[in-house]
Amino acid sequence: MSVVLVPRGGAWGAAVAAGAAEIGLTPWVLPLIEVLPAPSVELNEALERLSTGAYAWLGITSAAAVPALEGVAVPATTSLAAVGLATASVLQEAGFAVDLVGSGGAQAMLDVWPEPADGRVLVVQSDLARATLADGLTRAGWEVDAVVAYRTAPASLSASEEHALRTGKADIALVISGSIVNRLAEVGVPEATRLIAFGEQTASDVRAAGLEVAATAASPTVADLLSAAQAIASSTDPDGGAA
Repeated sequence: MSVVLVPRGGAWGAAVAAGAAEIGLTPWVLPLIEVLPAPSVELNEALERLSTGAYAWLGITSAAAVPALEGVAVPATTSLAAVGLATASVLQEAGFAVDLVGSGGAQAMLDVWPEPADGRVLVVQSDLARATLADGLTRAGWEVDAVVAYRTAPASLSASEEHALRTGKADIALVISGSIVNRLAEVGVPEATRLIAFGEQTASDVRAAGLEVAATAASPTVADLLSAAQAIASSTDPDGGAA
């Protein structure tokens, strides 16, 4: 049975691990990055403006940004957009009504975003987030404020965990972001570990780091990511496990 590296912990890691097990893979949850709050005057001021109704839209680019909204009253006049189904789910669990979901990443969000109207857009993101959403909205005619709510940092690994990663414990690794790519390149991963990219941008990051992409998810969703991993496992061993 193929071992699949799940590179983030928490609720996301647990859900992905459960999904991997359901399709016959052996999950190995090994957080390669950690998410840390990034409080700032800029963020506080933006959230204050949000609570007073200064924004027509609030765009959340990742589930990791949702904790920054704790205690913030989003007025009924502000529509809420989530990049990705996972982000939308976390927002709804936190009690927020989601009006728009881009199921294929920031570009998919831009494809369905309404035409410019009165009011500004607040985009809440990470310190490493690409400006795809904010820049695209600006080009479309919206006035946009983009603020950082959290930052990512390398997670500490034990010597045994690093050794296991470098020597190929994982038959397959789920690569969900540029931060994960950087961590894999830093620690070292053998060619025998097949890398599954979350989307085309992540695939590009993998290649830029000098690593090989075994497959790219059909869309940047966990379901398609796991589907690609299952296909790789099946191609390696007709019975569904690694050779």
